[in-house]
Amino acid sequence: MLLEWKIPHTSEEAVASSPLGPLGAWYGNLLRIQQRKCVLFTNEKTLFSFLVHDLKRRDFALVPQIFREHLARALLDAGISGIGLRRLIENYRDVAVAKTESRKVLGCMNDLAWHCEVLLQEYGSHNLQTIVNELNDIPQCSMAPTPWPREMLFSALAEPTTNIRRRRSI
Repeated sequence: MLLEWKIPHTSEEAVASSPLGPLGAWYGNLLRIQQRKCVLFTNEKTLFSFLVHDLKRRDFALVPQIFREHLARALLDAGISGIGLRRLIENYRDVAVAKTESRKVLGCMNDLAWHCEVLLQEYGSHNLQTIVNELNDIPQCSMAPTPWPREMLFSALAEPTTNIRRRRSI
């Protein structure tokens, strides 16, 4: 994905020293679904994920901005408040590209990539909000104490979980 993005690889020291906020790092995985380039972003602590669909070559130069915009939309849809959302997005002002460290996250992302393909076939690309909601309602067995990424997100942010809606999983 680094070659596709044409973003310089960040040194491990720079990545380790960059502040990440309460959610930690995000992983991005380039996928080709329905002959379209997509990026699946997944959080390392909560496995909360969102999909950016139908990227063009010119979009890869804007990946940091695209990441922040779609992250804000996904968190807003999940029910994160406006002030908390702004503070959280500020933590990701600078996006660093580095080598993947977590095999657990990669394994979950491989599973989610399959779900993305199925959900895009079922709902179509015009229903990305529904697809993101479905992705975050798929239980992840590697998570503790709860397998639900949406609940882990609220837990990591210390937000109340009263408005969490579980949907069916595939």
